[in-house]
Amino acid sequence: SIQSALWKTASFLYGLGLVYFHYNAFQWATKALQQVLYIDPGFSRKNEVHIRLAIMFKNKNDFDAALKHFHLALMDTSPSSLSPLEIRFHIGHLYELQGNFYIAKDIYESILSTDSSTIKLRASTLRQLGWLYHSSISQAMDIHRIQK
Repeated sequence: SIQSALWKTASFLYGLGLVYFHYNAFQWATKALQQVLYIDPGFSRKNEVHIRLAIMFKNKNDFDAALKHFHLALMDTSPSSLSPLEIRFHIGHLYELQGNFYIAKDIYESILSTDSSTIKLRASTLRQLGWLYHSSISQAMDIHRIQK
């Protein structure tokens, strides 16, 4: 039947996953988008699938899965809604959320050192880098007070 055939069509599932994603139905979006990768590993928009999955995993605090999907999206050179620098920004933010401040700092600084970043991305990166310095200095001061 036509209905059962649709559930085996990668483009249908991709569209369905995007609709679920748009309406924040992340559980259903995750299921639909993972099914896209299962049905068609060479799907033409797989980098977009990886980006959406990474964002949803980041939202659910599954940082390892989010990192995996952001790295897979970064390796894919086909066009996507996020530039490679924006994907690297998200990767840096994931490391920051995990408490890996030095890795996050290095990623943020590498984004700032490139000439191809947009003004909005530079502003976001500077904001995160400023927060990173502020919060790590605050933690160091708290540790110093506790040790006294």
